[in-house]
Amino acid sequence: MLTYFYRMAKYLESIVKLQEEQNRKNDEILARLVSIENLLKEHIDR
Repeated sequence: MLTYFYRMAKYLESIVKLQEEQNRKNDEILARLVSIENLLKEHIDR
């Protein structure tokens, strides 16, 4: 029974790691979109 809980905990830990990685990627994508938006605004203002 203890082995089951240990495996489940490891599985949940791997899910959390994947979510953290995805969040980091989403943050990078958002930063890129914001910089593109700023470049477009600059171009329009010219």
